[in-house]
Amino acid sequence: MKVFWKGWREQRQVAGLLRALERCLVPGDWRLEGPLAWLPAGADGEPDAYQQHLRDTLLPGQGERGHPPVRVTIRPKGEDPGFDTLIDRGAWTLLVERTRKRVLRVTRDIERVQGLLENARWLSSAYRCPRLEPLADLPRGFAGVTESFVEGTMMRAVPKAAWETAYRDLLQMCSVHAGRWEGRFDLATVSQELDRWALPEWLSRAVEEHRARWENLLQGCPLLASHADCHSGNIFVLPDGSVTLIDLETVQSVPFFFDALTVLRGSHAADQFLRRAFLVGHFDPPLAEVWAAAGQTWDPEGREGVLLANALAHAFRPQFARKPSRKRRKKFIGACEIMRADCGWR
Repeated sequence: MKVFWKGWREQRQVAGLLRALERCLVPGDWRLEGPLAWLPAGADGEPDAYQQHLRDTLLPGQGERGHPPVRVTIRPKGEDPGFDTLIDRGAWTLLVERTRKRVLRVTRDIERVQGLLENARWLSSAYRCPRLEPLADLPRGFAGVTESFVEGTMMRAVPKAAWETAYRDLLQMCSVHAGRWEGRFDLATVSQELDRWALPEWLSRAVEEHRARWENLLQGCPLLASHADCHSGNIFVLPDGSVTLIDLETVQSVPFFFDALTVLRGSHAADQFLRRAFLVGHFDPPLAEVWAAAGQTWDPEGREGVLLANALAHAFRPQFARKPSRKRRKKFIGACEIMRADCGWR
């Protein structure tokens, strides 16, 4: 029942967005499923390869549940602007051009647009990311940017043979970015709260066993305004094996290593593969370069401590600063639970 109501709310939200933005959309009989809407590419009503990839990613198992897409008719509104796919991302709505050359990222919050443009300017000097330009010609009440289309595939969805090359390319960009740090991490606040938490026994043992290493890393750790959401769904692998980062709206001040290690906290097959390779030292040389760029020294024997430090940095991200302590505790335990088996924490 909960899933049903969630799907119903998503459909209502997306149907409203289709109506509000219809003059930006290709007219025709659109299909609507969850947070996704698209105009079928052919007369048979089927999505094209890109739209099907979005369905597989955003709506896993939708086909097996047997719920047909809802149909919504978009009427002609003057010139055909050519956007045939809509993705509801909450604060943002993405419109994808049917030629797959650009994306419109729109919102009802104009301050978000300015922040996103500033994030893109900052990150693009170190990272490969989409080109963003402000957009003026939108329906009343909306603001947004036009964004170059990334012709790639999420890291978690590419073949296994591409995972290591993609991660090494990310680390190379992180080593450029890490030299731009400003500020220091406050370990005292974190330690005081951590010591009050009731943790599972396996995690308490891991925290104590590796305390010297994660404390040494976090004590006065250089802070850096980073992508801060660099998981394997936001890392896109291009046809040449290099990577581009998408979704630039969550830039935050976090420890210098955060972007380099976030993917190692994930639960997808690519994340686990990279985490296991990390734990046996496969990425020590490029990580040493990231550390050196921030004026730090990589400790090849302290890899589990590094993962704990990253999980703590995740739990104490600025967005959780005003949340109750139990929220940060839950974030820390959840991140460590994913890594538990590979680290052998019992």
